[in-house]
Amino acid sequence: MKVARDGHGGGVESWLEGLLAQAEESGWPHLDLLIDQANLPPRWQKRLPKALALRQMLLQDTVHAEAADEAVLLCRYQLSDERTRMKLLACLGELEGATRVMVLFSHWPFDDLAAHLRHFLLAEWQGGTQKGVLRYYNPALFGPVLTALPPVEAERLLSAAAEWHWINRDGQCGMRHGTHGDWVPHEVLTRPLQLDDAAVSRLSAWHQAELYVQDNLLTPRQCGCLTKEAMMQKLFALQMAADEKRLWSQPERAAFISQNL
Repeated sequence: MKVARDGHGGGVESWLEGLLAQAEESGWPHLDLLIDQANLPPRWQKRLPKALALRQMLLQDTVHAEAADEAVLLCRYQLSDERTRMKLLACLGELEGATRVMVLFSHWPFDDLAAHLRHFLLAEWQGGTQKGVLRYYNPALFGPVLTALPPVEAERLLSAAAEWHWINRDGQCGMRHGTHGDWVPHEVLTRPLQLDDAAVSRLSAWHQAELYVQDNLLTPRQCGCLTKEAMMQKLFALQMAADEKRLWSQPERAAFISQNL
């Protein structure tokens, strides 16, 4: 299924309605939504139905609390609440839902789910001297983050839900299964998420690829690609190659990328 990513129209709402129907058929009592709040208007949460009482900004009460309004909101929708459904769908359609919403099928109690997801936001590297926010909740970055993480950590992140759903850069529906059960692996939360050098390098290369596309207003055709996802993978590989060649100065690096596109 392909969904329009212009932020409006029935595509996103149809995608969400399909997931709601799937959840009901499978006997799920609720769905959990991860909403990327970056660049949303102030006080946008007032648009959400008040019936969504279970909601948390996951960076609140963390070392990155000042960014909580721009980071991720977790909320739980009870499928039995028919009155709330249309309001929720309309709200997410208006807020460019295709570019900022992930849907999780999770059995876990809400507070346990929030704690688990928060843990994977708070990354450290270089022995804890560097800290940052791992933006896996952005649909465009979910795949790159999973690839960058050590496999055991990626599996732990995915264990929060039986299914993770999102829409990719090309409007295609994505889904990943998690090794999900009724129990919550609390031991995962006892130590900070540590990124090794390889993970940091991969995430940095992906970030550089994103900036290159934005700075040069690139399209897939200009890169010899058919899709945006393929374009990003190509640019990511070139950024990694530039690292291997130790092209640290921006002019040298940009010239290398341009020559090999």
